[in-house]
Amino acid sequence: SALAVSGGPSDSVRFRYAEDGVFYAALSAPSPLRGTISGTVRDGRIEASANGVYLDFAALWSMISVPEVEFTGGVVTGSLTVSGPLADPDFFGSATALGFLVQVPNWVAEEIGPASASVEFTGKDFAFGPVPVSAGTGRGTVSGKFRFDRWIPETFELVIEVPRETPLPAKANVSGIIADGRASGRFVLAN
Repeated sequence: SALAVSGGPSDSVRFRYAEDGVFYAALSAPSPLRGTISGTVRDGRIEASANGVYLDFAALWSMISVPEVEFTGGVVTGSLTVSGPLADPDFFGSATALGFLVQVPNWVAEEIGPASASVEFTGKDFAFGPVPVSAGTGRGTVSGKFRFDRWIPETFELVIEVPRETPLPAKANVSGIIADGRASGRFVLAN
């Protein structure tokens, strides 16, 4: 049967689903994710397109409680196609991340950014970088790869490289041992 739902602040969420599997969803302000997605869900498969998607990453991050990392700026715009088995589809498309600002107060003494990047979605993977980043007079790069499994980024790898010539302002308090200085090197965060 057909289904229609509207709600959220200022009716910012709208969804329509028809008996033949055709659907349409729209998100608008004040939601941090805005845009439309339309397509079909039939016989256990999805074919959908999202064009003109806009994500206010700082606003989204403010809804997530991660005190060690704070995104204070950044938006993402792009288009995405989702295709394949409904339980585990593929993703294709591209996005542009602009003006990202991040604070990691327990490790980096100054705000990082602004940084911008292109993001590519190819099947089960999406990747970006290397992207130039800065904090104070320090400079480096960051790159990332993520792999989707059943709609969720399951594995990831972030690589941060800071040359010895342009170290980042660093600080740390590990078990009462306080470090305050400059840091360089290669840091890989992966699961």
